Amino acid sequence: LVTAVASNPNTNAPIQTLLQPAAANCPTLRSGSYLPLAAASAGKYTLDAAALTLSAVGAPEAIKLTAGADLCTFTAAAGGEVAVSIVVSNSGVMVLRIAPPGYPGAVEMVVPAQDLPKSELAGNWTVLGYERDAGNAASGQLGHSMVKLQFNDAGDFVSGAECKGATCETWPAEDAVTVQKNDDGTFALVDKYGTASMVLYKNTKGQ
Repeated sequence: LVTAVASNPNTNAPIQTLLQPAAANCPTLRSGSYLPLAAASAGKYTLDAAALTLSAVGAPEAIKLTAGADLCTFTAAAGGEVAVSIVVSNSGVMVLRIAPPGYPGAVEMVVPAQDLPKSELAGNWTVLGYERDAGNAASGQLGHSMVKLQFNDAGDFVSGAECKGATCETWPAEDAVTVQKNDDGTFALVDKYGTASMVLYKNTKGQ
């Protein structure tokens, strides 16, 4: 706890996460609200670490988690038939694999919900993507992408660059991004192309 406080001088959000009850077989799985990265604005999960239940917004009932043979692994059956497997990282980030019968499995990352200020965005970020772009949209192929973003001390956008290999091309001024904090603690990146949702999560080491 002392290390966590010293590593996070500008916010107590990671300390609040650390103070929540933990699961018996996973010290980094703690009670509280969680945000799914794939649909940040769609709602939250609520986890009860003692009872090992995970509730989704709008779901009729909670999912009961069963501890796996390995530390910080779990399984569940959503709705009695959808197989769910969960792995929890040392930072408390969950990765869920959801496999409905007859459909390919989907993977979702889920992080503890924290009320972090926009200033936590300050610095340089490298964003890796796997998406369709102008070069391969017609064939439906997915391709790798990399973007570099810079934010000032207040968390406002300074510059962006599109990268291919070791070469990066700076974004023109009209591609500037506005950062907005949402009521649910998530963030919106707004530009002329639309809005992207973003979740910030800070671990107890200040990362």
